[in-house]
Amino acid sequence: MSVIQNGTKYSFANITDTFTTLPKGNYLLKFDPREGYFLEKKDDFILPKKIYGDQSIINRWLTSWKTNSSKNLGILLAGVKGSGKTITAQKFCMESELPVVIINELYHGSDFVDFITSPKLGECIVFLDEFEKIYSKQEFQHELLSIMDGNYATKLIFLLTVNEDKLNDYLVNRLNRIKYCKTYYDLDADTINSVIDDMLINKDHTQSIHSFFEKVNLKTFDLLVNLIKEMNLFNEDALVCGSHLNLKPHTKIYETYEIFGGKEYLCYSSNFFPGLEYLEIERKSLEYLPENKKRYTNETVAVEIEDDPLDYYASEDEINATRTWSVRLNVADCEVERTGNMILIKDPSSGLQFRLREQKYNFSLVF
Repeated sequence: MSVIQNGTKYSFANITDTFTTLPKGNYLLKFDPREGYFLEKKDDFILPKKIYGDQSIINRWLTSWKTNSSKNLGILLAGVKGSGKTITAQKFCMESELPVVIINELYHGSDFVDFITSPKLGECIVFLDEFEKIYSKQEFQHELLSIMDGNYATKLIFLLTVNEDKLNDYLVNRLNRIKYCKTYYDLDADTINSVIDDMLINKDHTQSIHSFFEKVNLKTFDLLVNLIKEMNLFNEDALVCGSHLNLKPHTKIYETYEIFGGKEYLCYSSNFFPGLEYLEIERKSLEYLPENKKRYTNETVAVEIEDDPLDYYASEDEINATRTWSVRLNVADCEVERTGNMILIKDPSSGLQFRLREQKYNFSLVF
């Protein structure tokens, strides 16, 4: 069999004087009930003139592919939408100089497997952007496992991007399927400032951009670039422009720690976003809190702390706040300090302190 070209369509057939393997280029996988699976030629990727952020990881992937991959290689890019995953993926495709097969629809079944594993594809990249949306049901994700495992005579790069942690467990911690994972978080301050320096016309509005990000609780390239374009168009600060945009505060999950006696104690994860009225926190343990011995009077509860020779009086609500599994804080009454991806919350009335750290994807290891 050979690869044949008919206009913008590429397919496999028994015919002479054609390509022996798929030539370099971008191809969209399509299916026709009469013709079966075929590839449609697409335009080359066009990258921005300037790409922000560290892209050096691409060199590592390419080196691994060229020198340490005898069969397939899997690469996963994970993070919120608009964080730069697709740009990194496209840059990798371009630097690889390999054919790229783009899959943007749910395909499965034996005919699909036969097409993807055909020797006529040669060495190429199978690119699935927003993989969790295309293969939203895990039973269909399983069909790719047999290909990734190297059970076929293929040497392919499976390049996946995901916005959410909805991967099949069999794709995690299995390096023969997905060897590399790059996770995208909020933009760091240096990158934000570099984009501002390059794009923002009225630099007097710089601080308003940082204030804007604190309100939406999300810092992505897509959001930053479109915001600055709006600011330049109307010569308004970020908060004024943001009030007209289709935005709402982004809810994030935070690892939560209670600060007590100068030490931090892990609680269950909490949800937090700007404008949240009450913060609900569930403790994992009460062992680090002092044993309270209650002596009731008319309106107060006397508390005797074993490590403190002095007795003091507190309301019953305050006792519950220090010795219960659940804590409910009125955020408006608390002192809230943000530093990077960390939030420190202090409740002056009860003395309770909690540190919140943005929770990463659970398939992204921290070394």
